[in-house]
Amino acid sequence: MAGKYSEGEERRVAAIVTEGMAHQHTEGSVRRELAPLCGQTAFLRRAKRGEVLLLNGDPADQVVLFLCGRCAVSRYSAEGDNLSYAVHEEAILLGLLEYLGGQPAVLATVSALEECWYLAFPGELFLEAVLSDRELTRKILRFLAAFAGGSINRVNELAQYTNRENVLLCLYRYSRGQPLPFVFRKSKRALAEELAMNLRTLYRQLDAVEKEGLIRRAGGKIWIGEGESRRLEEAASRLL
Repeated sequence: MAGKYSEGEERRVAAIVTEGMAHQHTEGSVRRELAPLCGQTAFLRRAKRGEVLLLNGDPADQVVLFLCGRCAVSRYSAEGDNLSYAVHEEAILLGLLEYLGGQPAVLATVSALEECWYLAFPGELFLEAVLSDRELTRKILRFLAAFAGGSINRVNELAQYTNRENVLLCLYRYSRGQPLPFVFRKSKRALAEELAMNLRTLYRQLDAVEKEGLIRRAGGKIWIGEGESRRLEEAASRLL
């Protein structure tokens, strides 16, 4: 609704977001630079290890600006299939795409891997604040452009490799640095969607990489032990 927020509120939030996106923060800089701007509002929040910042399925009515610490972001399809998992330590905007796209619910779960700081705004107030500041609007547009560019790069990367190579590279990236044995928990349908291939093709490629000793399958799950991890890394290094 137009006029729901005052110009003063919009300017204040614009200043907070601008400072939040200005550089990579630490707990000290958050306390020194952002806390005074936020005052007694609920915008600035601290999350303990294991705490959920956003939950898949929650109403898509807020925008989160992650500031510092480490958080895990699991993204989901509208059908609820897990599409990707990533760990972030840098500033990142979360919930913005869902809000701008009119999605009814958040399509990601964001949880703190260690104590972290973040900003949370009502979606409408965030958007009005951004539109009230031309330079901040440019920053948000650059963020959206970078996100779109990453999606385009992903499509180009998939076209660069064969189906088999895309499968083994995907499994390598998900398992790299994880405790072994690693169990791949994403559904086959979600994996096929991520790799832009049908399920029949995916199963053929999984059969092939299993015969090469790059994975093991048991109980409907994909397992990667020490031997498989070593061979998977060797195979991936020849492609990357």
